Formats: sequence, C-alpha cells, structure tokens
Amino acid sequence: MTGLRAELLPRWDIFEEHLDEATFLWARREQCLVSPLFDLQETGEEEARLVAHLDALAEAGGVVTRKLAEPALEEDEPARVSAAAYVLLAERGRDAAGLLLKALEEGDTARHAAIQGALELWEEPGWAERLAPLSASPLPALKALALEVTAFHGESLDADTLASLAANGELAVRVSALGSARLLPEAARAALVRAALASPEPAVRLAGIELGLLGGMRAAWSACQELAGVRCAERARAWVLLALGGGEKALEVVLRGLEAKESRHQALWALGFSGQVSAAEACIAWMAEDPPTSLLAAEAFCAITGLRLEGPYVGTSPEEQELPPLEEDDLEADLSPRPEQALPVPAADAIADWWLGARRQFDPQKRYLYGEPFDGRVLLAALAQAPMRRRHVLALELALRSGGALRVRTRGRVSRQYHELKEASGARQRISSQSFDALMSR
Repeated sequence: MTGLRAELLPRWDIFEEHLDEATFLWARREQCLVSPLFDLQETGEEEARLVAHLDALAEAGGVVTRKLAEPALEEDEPARVSAAAYVLLAERGRDAAGLLLKALEEGDTARHAAIQGALELWEEPGWAERLAPLSASPLPALKALALEVTAFHGESLDADTLASLAANGELAVRVSALGSARLLPEAARAALVRAALASPEPAVRLAGIELGLLGGMRAAWSACQELAGVRCAERARAWVLLALGGGEKALEVVLRGLEAKESRHQALWALGFSGQVSAAEACIAWMAEDPPTSLLAAEAFCAITGLRLEGPYVGTSPEEQELPPLEEDDLEADLSPRPEQALPVPAADAIADWWLGARRQFDPQKRYLYGEPFDGRVLLAALAQAPMRRRHVLALELALRSGGALRVRTRGRVSRQYHELKEASGARQRISSQSFDALMSR
C-alpha cells in the first residue's frame, strides 16, 4: 500500500476513541439530568463536550458510520446505543429513520429508551411523519415511544387518532396518547380528560389529571386530591401536584405520608415543592435520621427556605454500615447509586438553630421557593439555577401555571432550554401564582 493511499484511510483508533468518549459523556449527561449537584450551566458544559465527539463522528461520514455507528446500535450498553443513533441522525438526517426504526423493532426496552434519548436530543422537524410506522406498530412500547418523541418536539397526531389510542390502546399507549394530547385544541382535550378521569387505571387517571390541569379543569384538580389518598404507584406524583397547587389543607395528606416508612421519602420529595412553612418545619424533624431520609429532608427544607447546605450546616457522613449476612441480603435489589446519595449530610442541630432565627422572616400564609415569596420571576430563576433533578417538576409547574403556553424541555438540548427560558421570561405575566383551587376555573 502506498503512503498516499494509507493517508486517505480513516484513523480508526481516533474515531473509536471519539465513540468511546461519546459513550462515556452520554452516560454522564444522563446522570447530570437527575443530579442534585449539577445545574443547567454545568450540564451544558458536559453536553458541549459530548456533542463535539458526536459531531466529529458524523462529519467523518459514510465508511466511519457504517463500521462504527451502525454496529453500535446492536450493543448492550445504552449510552453507546444512544451515541450511535445520534451520529446516524446527524450524518444521514431523514435517511437514518429506516435504520433506527429497524433497530427499535428488533430491540428490547433498554434499546428503545436509548434510541428515544437520541431522537429527543436531535432537533429536526417532521417526527410525526417519520415515526408514523411506529404509530401503527403491533408493539405497544413502540407506539408509546412514537407518541412521546413527537410530543417532545412539539408535534402531535390528529385528534381522532389520539382519541382512539387513548381509549383503546394498551396502558402505556393510552398514557402516552394523553400526554401528547396537550397540543390539541381545548375542546378535544376536555373530552379526553373526562374519559381518562373515569378510568379504573390510576396511571390513566393521572395522565388525565395532568392534561386537565393544563386546561384549568376543576374536575382534574378534584381527581388529583382523590388519587392522593389512594395506595398506588401514582400517588407520589399526585402528592407533588398537591404540593405545587394546594395550600395548607391540601398538604395534610402529604404530611401524613411521613408517618409510614414506605411513603416517607416520596412525601419529603413532594414537600420540597410546596413552599409551605409547615412543610419546612416538618422536614426539620427528619434531618436527624439516617440517610437517605436525612438527605431528602434537608434537600426539601433548603428548596423552601433557601438555606445553602454548606459550611457549618453540613454534617459528617455516618460510618459505613456492615454488610448484612448473606442469607438476609436481597440479591435482586438494585444496587446502582441513586441521585440523592450525592447530597451532603445535614448538620441537623445547626440547621434547627438557623431556623429558630430565620423562622420569623417567613409568612405562613405565603408560599416560598428557595427563600423567596413565590411568583413567576422566582420560578423562572429557579429553572435557570436550581439543581437539575428538581427542574423537571419546576418545568411542570411552569406549564400548569401558564395553561400550557410556556414550556421548558428539561431533558432537551441545553441551548434549547435557554431559548425556552428566554421566551418564558418575555411572557412572565402568563404565569399565575394562584392556588389551583382558584386557577382551576373551568
């Protein structure tokens, strides 16, 4: 082989390194999105590194994507599948759809989620048309994926099709169809909400509740309060909605959730979004417990009061506990670290002393977010600066309080999120600060 021909061949070691780095950084970005430590700016810096490696692969073109990206779609590492799918989209655009559809049809749940992540990060119009084959798939998971991706990009199927899917599909399809219906005209949404609220399935009722709250429907708010009292997996989300929109009375059911060990962590998570003084005081008592209870209690308290968990307010980590005897160990337990494990341990006594002095600055009749009386400006500031893991709920609140007019896609590209925050700031007057009792007027 001549030196000239050798120079024309791709440096596979370089491109393999790009794919390895992209795989690592994709997984890191996923961690950032649920991190209690990373904010939007820091996540954007990580994302920029990721996209640089992805773009280098896409710009190399044909032979590189065929030999590296296409085979990677079939690998078992989700982050590698996501990176490969994104590279194919960036390099081939519309022509990549057929290849990705085939990978979806042949893949398992993990591969579906990985490719969905790439479809959402890649910004290009026309997803409803491109994913139409999945909408007709016999596999419910693929129908749901098509609905979720198109809705993520601000597109939707027609009202009749969504109504059919919401009424007759598998559970996952019905829930995804209701989530997509937020883009429909108000009258079409209202009909879907009424049907969903009558469903025996809590997951369908919850999807109908969120769709109805976007439209200001009082029936949805009543259904939310009912669901909050039902023992089911969806109760935790109903508690969050109660915390966002309810006052002291609505919060009582969430506070009762602290009494049971199995629901305590869900209740603490919800209380942190309530902004209520009573919720902050309830959290104080749980900071002296062992992690993760103490970590979640402190996180919720700080989200209400604005206390920064640093310096004298950080305690020492408890001694590592001994492993249980093998016969008592749960060998099927999920041992992957949870985001809250990265939270600092609170110094419970120091925080309680701080609260004794700061308490008089907080009016029990008001709602607070990071120590400031709640309004649209404070909500947008939190969306710009709060830890990533809390922003998903704050974005939901923005949508609900603007009647669906304002949206920040907290799993989307960071540059897009900044653009959406700028748009929301320019329409801040559309963000209501009323309780949901007053806001739900239809």
